[in-house]
Amino acid sequence: KIKELTEKFTQELEQDKNRYELLREEKNDLEMEYAEKIKHVEDRHQERLQEMESTYQGKIMTEVERYQQLCHERDQQRTQWDKQQNMLVESHENYIHEISFDYEQQLHEDRELKGQILSEVDDLKREFDETMRQLEGDIDKEIDLLKSKYESKLNAER
Repeated sequence: KIKELTEKFTQELEQDKNRYELLREEKNDLEMEYAEKIKHVEDRHQERLQEMESTYQGKIMTEVERYQQLCHERDQQRTQWDKQQNMLVESHENYIHEISFDYEQQLHEDRELKGQILSEVDDLKREFDETMRQLEGDIDKEIDLLKSKYESKLNAER
């Protein structure tokens, strides 16, 4: 009976070993399958991550180029504005200089004209005074002449 039991246990042990071996193989197969699935998921994740990184790197480069272009345009506009401002300032200064020159010239001409007019007024005043003096002298002589003429007529009639 021991032999039967030994055989029975040996057989059960053999069956358990076989079952254990089958389970171990199944476990190994499942581990390999899941390891493969995990590797596949990680690879896919890595690819998507690289794609996203590449996409965003491209977007960043596009924005950097756009920023540099805008900076360049801003610098050109600033340069153009500075040129225009300098031209306007220079033009304004030239205009002020011309206006000032014209004003000074007109002022000088006006002063000369005023001097001429004052000189003419003085000459006319002297001429008027001389004419008045001569006229008064002539009138006084004529009055004296008429006076003496009428006095002699009056004396002759008396």
